[in-house]
Amino acid sequence: MRLRVPATSANLGCAFDAAAIALRLHLEVAATKRSRKGLALRYFGPQREQVSLGAENLLLRALLAAADRFGAEAPSLDLEVRSQIPIGVGLGSSAAAIVAGVEVGASLAPTPPDAVEKLSLAAELDGHPDNVAAATLGGFVVVAGAGPGSGLRTAKARLDEDLHFVVAMPSRGVATAKSRLVLPATYSREDVVHNLQRVALLVASAFSGDFSFLPEFFDDRLHQPLRAREIPGVAECLRIRHPKLLGVYLSGSGSAVLAITRGSPDIAPMLFREAFASRGVECSTLCLGPDNAGAVWSAEE
Repeated sequence: MRLRVPATSANLGCAFDAAAIALRLHLEVAATKRSRKGLALRYFGPQREQVSLGAENLLLRALLAAADRFGAEAPSLDLEVRSQIPIGVGLGSSAAAIVAGVEVGASLAPTPPDAVEKLSLAAELDGHPDNVAAATLGGFVVVAGAGPGSGLRTAKARLDEDLHFVVAMPSRGVATAKSRLVLPATYSREDVVHNLQRVALLVASAFSGDFSFLPEFFDDRLHQPLRAREIPGVAECLRIRHPKLLGVYLSGSGSAVLAITRGSPDIAPMLFREAFASRGVECSTLCLGPDNAGAVWSAEE
């Protein structure tokens, strides 16, 4: 069997730690039983030199945690991982690995756990529920913790197939851990209300199936202004306005910036390159479609 898990983009500007979308860029894992005990992993994908193949590997850690949580015997598997997802730029590479590991580990359980149990474990391992929820369910997902021992609450809207998601990845990045450290412990009432109003508009538009987004829906005061200071060119990208762009936001904690377009996406890469170039930074771009399927098992080809 082969499992496919999509990349994700979280926060959507205003929906900090509360929403994410799934994108048509994937991590795939094929698992086969092996005669010898233990797990063996081969990885083919971006930044191979950064990916541990041993005990520190996120997919292996999630697999073992799921096997233990759901009562499976110690797994003995050969795992082949092929990923298209860049690491450490805000496209959910860690979430995809964790979801894949949980799914594989859960598949070994004598009694298969339900979707809520698997998603709750993935969120526990990741530390943030938004990316793992979108990677599991696909589409546009909003998520909230339901309290200790109660798992997560999620809702999903399908993304229009004619939406395009243009991702710009600057040559200068910032570590996720460092990006989280710049955030304050408290926020003003004015800033929180500002974000709540825009989250309501964004979610209402998505769940109505209209997707008539406006750039103002993605405006944020809780994390983007602070994180933008750490990556030259990001602030300039967030100020981009063009009739063909429905919105621009920092993907996850960065360093990638994402623009949503309907119809031709050709203008967005040019605008991103110009914005980063104004600060002396180069960027690469990807144009992606939506993934509404989420984590999917298929028969080995």
